[in-house]
Amino acid sequence: MTNKSKPKLRSQILILFFLLQVSGAYAMDDLFPRQNSPVKVDWDKKGEVYSRVYFDTESDGPYEDNGAYDTWIKLENSIRFEQVPDLFLKIDGEARVIDSWGGASDAIEEFNVQEAYGQFDTQKYRFVIGRQTLTWGKMDDTVILDIVNAQDMRQFFLYDKNERKIPAFMLEGDFFADNWQLEAVYLPFANTDEIDYFESDFSVFGHVKRAVAQGNYAGAAKSLVSQIAIQDKDDVTDRSLKNGQAAIRFKSRARDVDYGLYFLSLLENTPTLRERSVKGNDVKRFLYTQTGSSLTALVSANPSGNDLELVAEHPRVNVIGADFETVVGAFGVRGEIGFFSGKPYLKDDFAYTERDLIATGLGVDHTTAGNLYMNFQYVQQSILSDESLFAQKRDTHALIGSLSKPFLRGKVTAHMDFAYNLSWKDWMINPEISYDLADGVNTALGLFVFGGDTSTLFGRYNDKDLVYFTVKYSF
Repeated sequence: MTNKSKPKLRSQILILFFLLQVSGAYAMDDLFPRQNSPVKVDWDKKGEVYSRVYFDTESDGPYEDNGAYDTWIKLENSIRFEQVPDLFLKIDGEARVIDSWGGASDAIEEFNVQEAYGQFDTQKYRFVIGRQTLTWGKMDDTVILDIVNAQDMRQFFLYDKNERKIPAFMLEGDFFADNWQLEAVYLPFANTDEIDYFESDFSVFGHVKRAVAQGNYAGAAKSLVSQIAIQDKDDVTDRSLKNGQAAIRFKSRARDVDYGLYFLSLLENTPTLRERSVKGNDVKRFLYTQTGSSLTALVSANPSGNDLELVAEHPRVNVIGADFETVVGAFGVRGEIGFFSGKPYLKDDFAYTERDLIATGLGVDHTTAGNLYMNFQYVQQSILSDESLFAQKRDTHALIGSLSKPFLRGKVTAHMDFAYNLSWKDWMINPEISYDLADGVNTALGLFVFGGDTSTLFGRYNDKDLVYFTVKYSF
């Protein structure tokens, strides 16, 4: 067992360096006031220091973390020039450290430019170039049409979808008419989800490599499992224009209904593993099931070389979709539908395949006279194939929602998110109580609980129930 109870020195240096940069920028602004400059600049600066500490509710395995912390510092800059009022610049930076103790998960240390783009507006047109995130679709915390940006899934669903989004370099153009808007985006390069496959509590395959290497297994089994590798498809990781992606959205309003029509041609953000040979299917069977029988079958297949290398496939998926939003009495109602051509899956024998999919979602939200906010969303997915697929049903149904209520004149808020997969019976709940401690300072205490069969989305983490405490300072 690896003990990582002390943060690495380089983590502290990274945060210190970022703080110096932030404080230095503000100090320079005080020493050299912008009004003395011939260029009149309206520079809006704000930032956030965020830290969340997790504690595992129960020790369920030898490699599982006892706890972890996730800390980031963000600085956002919005810049306008008096001489060019139609030009807008945005530059955001983030330093982040994720580490753990009492387990075997690898640390994550990053310093990233987040959104960084230039925007030029006229009365009827808007042009944007640079790294940015888009929010498309009408559903809350449900991803159907909101797929232009990839997501950071290294912490699974511990953050909402907007916090998980990864900014991507793109060109955006908008045309505004009296009662409609046309928006088009082009991404010259692939952008794919951030995923850990091994050696963290929320990785896809957990600590299976370490468990086999240190377990009571034959040398042949240990050798084979240690050689398993997952590589992104070469032409996806290339900075090549052949990976260009495009999306168009038409927005308008009819009576009291806002609606949008979509066409997207994107590389699938979330990878599906493709085998390089038939024996690669035995490798996938072992990784996804992690049973003694699947390990025995893997050894019996005697794979070698390319058999043990799996490819993270990101096929091009074309999407036609629509959304709407309206108000019915005291209820907000919204919905989305999308037809996806060529979504990737695994067959029952774990061979890679692609099938068409229709996904629909319907959401309703309401705030009661007692200030209780309720948001419920129903999602259905239908795979247009009768072929049996691994860990899939032809039709699946899920219920997702949230409840929140403020107390003490809004200083305290009780909130709960939940998700329940009606088809697989797996679920997640996330109750939280937050308190506004002072101006710009918020604290929160919460819990993540997962349940379901170990082959399901949430059930595979049913031994990862967490208690967490969060402090956020906004300036």
